[in-house]
Formats: sequence, C-alpha cells, structure tokens
Amino acid sequence: MGVTEMADTEEHEERKIVAEFVHLLDKSKQLFNGLRDLPQYGHKQWQAYFGRTFDVYTRLWKFQQQHRQLLDIKYGLKRWQIGEIASKIGQLYYHYYLRTSDTNYLSEAFSFYAAIRARGYYSKMVKEDQGLTYSHRSDLMVKKLRYYARFIVVCLLLKKMKIVRELVRELASLIDDYTSAYEPEDQLEWSLVLGEIRSFIDADNLVNIIDQDSVPVVVSHRLSPANAPPVEKSPSLLGPLLSLQEVIIVGSCCDQLVAPPQVKFSELTLDMFRMLQTLEREPSSIAGETAATASGGSTVMTSELYDASPGAQRAVASGGFPENDDPRFHSAAASSSMSVSSASMRRDNPHKYLLYRPSLPQLLVFLASGFRELPSNGVMLLYISADGCFPLQQTSITPSAAMGPMGGTGTATMVGTMGGVVGGLKHAEEECDELMRNEMRIRGRVPDTLPNGYEHGGAATNNKRDAIMGELSAPLGAGPLPPIGGTKRAAGAIVLREQHCLYPGDLFPFTRKPLFVVVDSDNSYAFENMAVRLFGQPLIVLMSPEETPPVFHDQHHKGSLFTLFLHCPLAAFCFVCHVADIPLSLWERGQAHVSRFTAEASRVLIRSRSIDQAYLALYGDDFLRLLMLRFIFAHVVIKLHRLFKIPGCNYAPRSFPPMPETEVLDHPALKRAVYELATVLEVRSLFTEGEEALAQQSD
Repeated sequence: MGVTEMADTEEHEERKIVAEFVHLLDKSKQLFNGLRDLPQYGHKQWQAYFGRTFDVYTRLWKFQQQHRQLLDIKYGLKRWQIGEIASKIGQLYYHYYLRTSDTNYLSEAFSFYAAIRARGYYSKMVKEDQGLTYSHRSDLMVKKLRYYARFIVVCLLLKKMKIVRELVRELASLIDDYTSAYEPEDQLEWSLVLGEIRSFIDADNLVNIIDQDSVPVVVSHRLSPANAPPVEKSPSLLGPLLSLQEVIIVGSCCDQLVAPPQVKFSELTLDMFRMLQTLEREPSSIAGETAATASGGSTVMTSELYDASPGAQRAVASGGFPENDDPRFHSAAASSSMSVSSASMRRDNPHKYLLYRPSLPQLLVFLASGFRELPSNGVMLLYISADGCFPLQQTSITPSAAMGPMGGTGTATMVGTMGGVVGGLKHAEEECDELMRNEMRIRGRVPDTLPNGYEHGGAATNNKRDAIMGELSAPLGAGPLPPIGGTKRAAGAIVLREQHCLYPGDLFPFTRKPLFVVVDSDNSYAFENMAVRLFGQPLIVLMSPEETPPVFHDQHHKGSLFTLFLHCPLAAFCFVCHVADIPLSLWERGQAHVSRFTAEASRVLIRSRSIDQAYLALYGDDFLRLLMLRFIFAHVVIKLHRLFKIPGCNYAPRSFPPMPETEVLDHPALKRAVYELATVLEVRSLFTEGEEALAQQSD
C-alpha cells in the first residue's frame, strides 16, 4: 500500500469517526428534546425512553473522550460543546430524580454540574467562537445562564448553601455582562430570576445556626435514622403494614392581595421546597454516616450538617470529573433501562409529583395516576399549599331586577352581607337535598347523612377564570361575575363555582384507597367536610390554622408557619419565639428536647383509647408518623403560646378524624416537654402559666 493510499485510508477513518460523532450528537439531541413530550405522570410510560436516552449519552460521552484530539482538529470540537454534553447529562439525572424521588440521582446531577464549573467549560465560550454571528454569541451566553440557574436549583435541594451563594454572585456578574453586551429582550426576565433566587435564599433562612467559630451552619431536614420518629410495639398496631407510595405536592400560594406573595424560584414555592425535603430520606451515604454517629438512639445533629451533602464522597478532585474523567456516568447508565426499572422498584422514597399552580383538570389527572399506581398496601398523600377559595355571599335576583326597570335585562341586586343567605332559596335547597336523601335512603345507597363537600369552598389551585359569559344568560341577567371561589344563586339559575378550585368533594373518589391529606390554606377548615369515610379506607386530613396572629402577617412571604412546623419543628418554634440566631450547641440541645417530645407523643397516641383507627392504620409508615407527631407538636405549641391567645381567634390546626383533646393534645407530659424546651431556649415567658405549669415547676 502506497503512501497516498495510506493517507486516503486514514482520512476515510477520520471521516467515519467524525460522522459517528455527529450521528451520536444528533441522536442525543433528538432523544433529549423528546423528553418534554413524555407524560409527566405514571411510572412505566417513560422508563424505556429514559433508558435509550441514557444509553446514547453514555456512548457519546465515551466516544468524545476516546477521540477528543481528532475531533478538536477535524470537527472543531470546542470546550463549551463538551460542557453542553455534560450539562445535558446533569439534566438527565435531575429529571430522573424528579420522576423517581431517588436523591442519589440528584447527587449525580450535582457531580456533573460541579465539574463543568470546576473545569471552566463555559468560561471561554465566546472567545472560542469569534467567528459566530452576534445572535449566536448571544445564544451561547443564554446557555451559560441557564446552566447556572439549573445548578443553583440542584444545590438548593442539596442544601449546599455556600456553593449557592458563590453561584449567585457569578450569575449576577454574568447577567450584567450579558445585558451590557447584547441589550437582549429577556433582560428583565433574567433580572427577575436573580431576584427570585436571592429572595428565596433569604426567606428560607429563618434561623441562623452558628458554630463556635461564628460560621453559619446548614442542617438537613430530610428523614434519617437520627431523626426518624420512634414507634413502640403495641397490639393496636397489628395488621397489614401500609406505606406511603405516592405523593402529590401542590403549590399555589403566590397571589395574596393583602400580604406579600410567598417567594418562589422557578416553579417551586418555599412551602413546596420544604415539604419536598420532609418526604425524602437522606441519600444512602449521608444516612450511613448519620446512623454511625448516632449513639444509643439519641439524636446527633452534627451528623446532619450539610456541607458534607451528597456528592462530597465523589468530590470533584483537582477541578475535574470524578475518577478517570468519568463522573460515574458509565456505571450508572451502562445498564440503561434495566437499571432505571430496578431503581424505581426498590426506591426508598415515595414517588412524588410537584405541581405549581395546576389547573383542576391537571391536578385530577395526577391524582388519578397516583391512585392507579398505588399497590395494595400503598397510601397516597396530597399536600396542597394554596389560597382559600370561599363561597360567595348569596345573591338574590328578583324578576323586576332581572328584567330591568323597563322590562329589559338589568343588573343583579345583591342582598345580605357576607355569609348571608336568602331564606327562600335556602329552604328550597334544603327541601331538594332532603328529597334526594330520602330517595337514596330508600334504595339503600347512602347513609342518613349525605356528604356534600362543595358548600364551604376549598383551595384555589390556579387563579384562571374560565367562566364564559354565555353561561350567565337570562336567569342571571347582566350582573357582574361572582368573585373567584364564589357561588351565585338566583331563582331558576344554576350554581356557579370556581373551576380551578379543589373542593373536599373532589377527593371523595380517591378515598377508595388509603389517603392522607395536608391542607395549608386560609380556608383549610373547609376540608372538615370530608368527614365521611364512604369506602371504609383509612383517611386522615391535617388542616392548618386559617389565620395567624397579626405579628406574623408581614412574614407570609417566608412560607407558611404550619408547613414549617411539619418541615422542622425546632425552626418553627424558634420562629414563633423570635429566636433568629442560635449557637449550634444550643440548637442540638433544643433538637434533643424535640426528639423527646415526639417520643412521648408517640407513646401517648398509641396508648390512647379513643384514637381513631385511621391513625393506627397509617402509623407504621415513617413519613406519615413523622407528620402526625409534628402536627401534635404544632398544636401543643400554638395552644400554649401567648401570642396565639387573642380573644375570638382560633389559631390551632385541626385534623380529621379529630385527635382526642384530653388523651393526646392536652396531655400534661406533652405540655411539660414544650415548657422544658422553652426554658432551654430562654423564652419561657412567651408561654402561658396555667395551674398545670405551676404544679410542674414545683415538682
């Protein structure tokens, strides 16, 4: 073979390598773009597609490693293009975490994003492509900004706050460079993103924990062996073990007109962010450390410090990917769909859906999907943080008002004040309901009490208005539309209710299987109307207080107090006691007292003779038990706190079935535990001095 032939052969092989790279790159982009078309609900519909996508990116990543030098010369492969591939892999891991709730995949996403930053793949992207057009260079800057925004989300979820603050500073500088160089149309949009991030970080930092060197400490609030609520063996707990399998987290609390809106970042409100972590276990590496450092069953808060968060064990050494320039991607994705399937089958965390301001049809689709996916021993949990959707004051339209003064169409006449009803209409409605009850009772289909579930409003999932003027024809005249959440009645008129509102009655079909509901809203008590177990399955509803004392009104943007109690009881206790800074040693002592409270509350609840069986049926699950015991803590603290004792106001949370007051919620041992915690934190004066308290102090 001559020199020319050898050169031709070599050139042919080089062209084949470039062509294969281009093929893999195009295929990976095609598969990645197809991810957005996959259904967001269900388990099996998307697994095979994710497996194929993982497989192609594995091959692409290995291929560019093996032929990096040739691709640099023949294809013109730039460092930012390698960074773009790595960023896509990080996004794959992040989205797989969202679909499986496996926090180890979140750690893998962090590994890729951190390596991109450490290696500076995006740092010289514009200089590398000086020949590009103005618009293309602008697009490259947007890629970099989006990478930073995604990296910040991952770090927030992993509580890597030191890195978050560094990224925010870098992002602010990049946004300044971007806007000054290109004067883009989306300049305001990126400024809003930066503002959202800063507000989110500030609002989430309710209590500053300081170590002995005055350095802020970040702690984890995910479930671990150190903070898992205890459960004692009891004959009352015998029976089939039910476990939390499906979780739907809804956030729609951003449209307050009176108070500042709750902060959010991307499509994650602060309440969603907190509940998301509450319903997750620590990643395996951190959980192992926690178990190893906890001695004698006591809580060791130091093990929860979070700058040893997931990914640190695979830290990016010397600014590169983990070992061999291969960030565990080869081993994690090599088995593609098989590993995807097996991971979802053995997951430690319940499967979660995160819905930000969904329409009601969207929410019902996800509820139905979660319901369908429940195994025989599964429980579904719905958490909704939303503005209240209230019944409208009743409306009466007389024939003359409906026709107008000259017999034409007129404006509806409002009578009565808020909550008022027109006697005749109310009487007619009651007669209609009674006839329906009698007929259905004769047929043996329902009990004497017919559950309604729609009369007292609900929680607004979205602020959209889909009412059509055509629906408001002759019987209602040309009067104004009822406000959101309202009901408008008139002789011969239909009842209009807000379409984007979740009413208690909407959940009745899903009570065919065990259901646990947490409602955080200023109309949460409306969900007491679920107080009929139509299908005999365990049903628990935890309801937030509908209002908070005026002293906390300007803190609404920092998230709901009720959700904070469910997320981190000690942080909520410090917040209501105005403890903004606390030494780490004192925090650990306080956490030990909270742990003693939950242990005592667990014993009290299990031994109660009048506790509803629904609590016992769901008590075997770690997450549900955690929520029950933290609900009790919130109730006891609020009932004893002086700031919550305003005449005519009820600031206590409620539950269905109601927890026994005497045997559980007012138990002396639980009150004593709260007083002891208040004494440790030196805020004892904020709690009432009942006869019980005085007797306890004299012991």
